[in-house]
Amino acid sequence: MSGAKELAGKVRRRWRTRLQTPLYLLSLFIAVVIISGGYLYYRTQERAARKIVVDQLTSIATLKVEGISRWLKERLADAQVLVSSPFFSEEVGLYFQKPDDRRREKLLSRLSITAKAYYYSEIIILDAEK
Repeated sequence: MSGAKELAGKVRRRWRTRLQTPLYLLSLFIAVVIISGGYLYYRTQERAARKIVVDQLTSIATLKVEGISRWLKERLADAQVLVSSPFFSEEVGLYFQKPDDRRREKLLSRLSITAKAYYYSEIIILDAEK
């Protein structure tokens, strides 16, 4: 047992001596500086990448909102064109007052032309009083 204790003591003394040498301390210091620098560089790059992604997503969202707003304004303008036509408004009013097949066919013909011109799949007319 005393041989093992002696060996352990020698090993401890060697490591203490090695840990206290200036070269070891300098190497340890350089390693800490490199690791710290790498970590700081990583964090800086991570923040920059996040900012780029957030900016891109913000731009995409802004473009989508503008596109939807423009689309809605165009649809409202299309509806305004139909409503502004005195002949069409009168025909719709008469149809709602007294529906008949002739008026229905005239309205369907007019709406079919409008749907084709504006590439609509459907057009719906609603009675505000019902």
